[in-house]
Amino acid sequence: MKTYIGIDWSSTHDDVCILNEKEEVVNKFRIEITNQGFQKLIDVIANINPTKDEIFIGIETDKNVLADYLLALGYQVYGLNPFCVNRFKDRYSVSSKKDDEFDAYNIALILLKDLNRFNPIIKSSNNCEALKMHGKTLEMLLREKTRFENRLKSDLHQYFPVFTDFFDGFTSVPLNVLKVLNKPGQIVNATFEDYLDLIKDVKYMTKKRRYEFYKLLKDQTIVPNETTQECYSLRVLILVEQLLSLMRSIKQVEKEIMVLYNRNEYSKIFSSLPGAGDRLAPRFLMHFGDVQERFESYQTVQCYAGTCPVTIQSGKYLHVIKMRRGCNKSFRDTLYQFSFCSLSLELWTREYYDRLRKKGCNHSSAIRALSNKWVKIIFRMWKNKIVYDKEIFLKKRKIA
Repeated sequence: MKTYIGIDWSSTHDDVCILNEKEEVVNKFRIEITNQGFQKLIDVIANINPTKDEIFIGIETDKNVLADYLLALGYQVYGLNPFCVNRFKDRYSVSSKKDDEFDAYNIALILLKDLNRFNPIIKSSNNCEALKMHGKTLEMLLREKTRFENRLKSDLHQYFPVFTDFFDGFTSVPLNVLKVLNKPGQIVNATFEDYLDLIKDVKYMTKKRRYEFYKLLKDQTIVPNETTQECYSLRVLILVEQLLSLMRSIKQVEKEIMVLYNRNEYSKIFSSLPGAGDRLAPRFLMHFGDVQERFESYQTVQCYAGTCPVTIQSGKYLHVIKMRRGCNKSFRDTLYQFSFCSLSLELWTREYYDRLRKKGCNHSSAIRALSNKWVKIIFRMWKNKIVYDKEIFLKKRKIA
């Protein structure tokens, strides 16, 4: 007999509800997030139904220690969207009732009623899972780097604006210059020799650039009062050290990502994409994975990545197409960046983009439409394990 298990998780405990095929509650209980708690769950399940193929477990996330634990034991686990669970609950309670036991019951009931509408969680290989985790770490570090760069730029505008006028961004060169030259007053009475001695340890800055920077500092530097300089220079030094540390960490993670990526058999497939490069190709592998059962069709990928639009039509309202927001944002961003890069490398992408623009689509809409087209191609490459060949695509397009 099939068994349906709903788990409502929290940071301290998990509520479990078990239903049979007749919608009867077989058992409900609470477990702690400990080895003993997890073992209790396994024991209860085994006593009710020892056949794993007939056990369906639902939980509102696939990024959970319990979900990983159950998957490792060979159970079928379904990651359900919390919005889907909340809307399903309205069928039985319109009062917006919030109760852990009730939530667990509804998760189990969703699986019982609509199991065919959901896909079980399918993990990729250990190599790909590690790649995915490193990818998320890299995204986090890049966001932090951008945040610190914006804060540093804002502070420099307040008391040392000439610095940002000379340097376009914050690479290692301007950051190392800031470590030794972070007060406008340092340059006012300094000779060129004093200035050169001050930045002598800064690498990758040519003599011409050093002279141009010195001349600009001499001509345009505004010197605030001593208190302002002291306070801002301390903040700038802290931000500089944080940014340099982040840059070292980013290089370390990127190196690890490329090692893992090059070990995977799918790396040649995604590296063959025009414009993917060392940054986007590994991200494609992170999102697609290396287990083909994960996606049954390219339409599934389009919905998951958010390239497929949402259509709205009701009664007298016109047919409206809107951007899909319920999706994997990182995957959508990867496809967006790749599609933009491909415009200068593939003639058909530029023609398709220009045609959409002439029809009235804005830049973002045209790029998303191009991303939707790319998903079909990349999915077929991934499914058939073949590298990119534009002639195959052009031939199919002519036939169509």
